[in-house]
Amino acid sequence: QLRLLQALRNREVTRLGADKARPLDIRIIVADQGNLESMVQRGEFREDLYHQISVYPVRIPPLRERSEDVALLIDALCAEIEREQRITLTMSVDVVELLARHPWPGNIRELRSLMQRLAISCREEVITTQELPDRFRETQGADARRPVVSDVVLTDEPESVRLPVNGMDLKDYLARLERSLIEQALDDADAVVARAADRLHIRRTTLVEKMRKYGISR
Repeated sequence: QLRLLQALRNREVTRLGADKARPLDIRIIVADQGNLESMVQRGEFREDLYHQISVYPVRIPPLRERSEDVALLIDALCAEIEREQRITLTMSVDVVELLARHPWPGNIRELRSLMQRLAISCREEVITTQELPDRFRETQGADARRPVVSDVVLTDEPESVRLPVNGMDLKDYLARLERSLIEQALDDADAVVARAADRLHIRRTTLVEKMRKYGISR
């Protein structure tokens, strides 16, 4: 830690075996999996190095706090598997709803691992909850507080939808539903983004990103 601090502070390094320092012209991006502030308090991380690297901290919420992103991630991972392995994975609505409720202790790595496992083990045209490992099916009654899409009929208005007999385009439906709820939250909050984010129980920065994604202005 001391050598890294010196390199960042002085913006120069000395190569092994060299007797002269070389200047650095670099930008540093640091990623951590722990709580550096707590590590500083416990004496496990240098406080001066912490302040040197924490110029503009960005927190990426774990997947368990972004259940609304699970369906989009599943779609992206299925497309990735199809490109790499020439295997088509199609998830039933029940599977997507179940996975949205899972706490994901392994974060996105756990989701990717599950998708790869299903690509190997499943040969059905549509993957149902029966093909999921037991630990995922146990989620079915473990966390009923998470909002999911269920028993819906698809109509032009995403606020009142029902699942049709022939199925539905889940990605399109979730996108339209999310956009509608964001617009409602902004209307209720008089276009104050921070208040709208509170209404949706998400971070303000997350809401700003979603507004940019859907082209929603204040």
